[in-house]
Amino acid sequence: MKILLCMLSDQHIPNTLSVHHFKPERLILIVTEDMQKKNRVDHFLDAIEAGGLNYRERCDCVPLSSVSDFGVIRHCFEEAHHKHPDEEWIVNLTGGTKPMSIMAYDFFKTVDARLVYVEANRPETFLFVNSGQKESCAHKTSIKEFVHGYGFELRKSEKKITEAEKRARRWAKAAEILANEPKYSMPDQDSEESIPLRINDELRNKSRNRGIELEKELLVLPENIAGEVASIFNLHQEGGSLLGKLGKYEAEFFTGGWLEVFLWNQLDRFKEELRIWNVSLGIEIGRLGAESGNELDISFMHGHALCTIECKSGAQEQDKSFNVLYKVEAIIRQFRALHVRPFLATTSPNIYTDGNLKSNIKDRASIYNCKIVTPKQIRTLACKLNDVDLLKRVLFEKEIH
Repeated sequence: MKILLCMLSDQHIPNTLSVHHFKPERLILIVTEDMQKKNRVDHFLDAIEAGGLNYRERCDCVPLSSVSDFGVIRHCFEEAHHKHPDEEWIVNLTGGTKPMSIMAYDFFKTVDARLVYVEANRPETFLFVNSGQKESCAHKTSIKEFVHGYGFELRKSEKKITEAEKRARRWAKAAEILANEPKYSMPDQDSEESIPLRINDELRNKSRNRGIELEKELLVLPENIAGEVASIFNLHQEGGSLLGKLGKYEAEFFTGGWLEVFLWNQLDRFKEELRIWNVSLGIEIGRLGAESGNELDISFMHGHALCTIECKSGAQEQDKSFNVLYKVEAIIRQFRALHVRPFLATTSPNIYTDGNLKSNIKDRASIYNCKIVTPKQIRTLACKLNDVDLLKRVLFEKEIH
């Protein structure tokens, strides 16, 4: 029988991947008092189950009362090994404190266990300490697995997400057209025409709940693009005005949602080339047992890290200080995770001074490790729809421009 020992910590990905890679007959979990208080055992087993494996009846938890007392730690490992002394053991050294890792190595090498270690930036690669050999895990962590391991859940049904993504595919061309139009992707400061559907906040909220009957001059596009957009949404064209009935989802598209539709389609089209997966639109994440949650405009997995893109279209004249970065920070903080990467895609001119990214915004984005996708980059992506290398640079190059 193959036994896998994991030392639980706040970062569950290395342990989760080791279960999927080695597929042991039984799990041994070393659980500190802190991990017990945080209910990390249940979260860990939830994450594994979300990935299609169930170890609830094949798991032994061994408590550890001290994370720094070498004698106590060694006794814990001896107790764990005593449960199945004659079986094949694999020990993941990655989790826990340094004293725990040291003592795990010191004890388990004497009983001929296979010792593996995972680097934080390459959690899919297992280094065998005994031999120096490496193995790669083929399993790709889903968003659901990722959030379950931190005690969160996905709130929106798969049916609703699938329906939203089908709409986004139907409207991809319209989103590309708007992203390629400078008045929407690169609006001037305080531009009143930076959002196609020209309505006040009250009517905007109503339209997103009930839809809206378009009167003349409400939805006005440049005449060179009005006809093609009108045909996509079955609207009538009178000059630059589009007339007809918009449902609530169409109203959301024309009041700013076009930006996430545009970027989501680009990511979904080129996910293989970008080496990303589970590209999702509009998922909602909430802590288990809590009523509130956060909707993520776009989310995907990259290198077993959760990536989120917050999209803000229009001139954003109501947010001169660019406080949307605080929402980005809040999403990171709630996970307390090393493997969360936020992005912020914005058409707002408020981020610039004399054509350069404002220093305070650049500094705050750097603190949050947040990549800003600028108006110029959004327009360039729309002009070069098939340039995968450009998309890679926009998303994953380190410098913030």
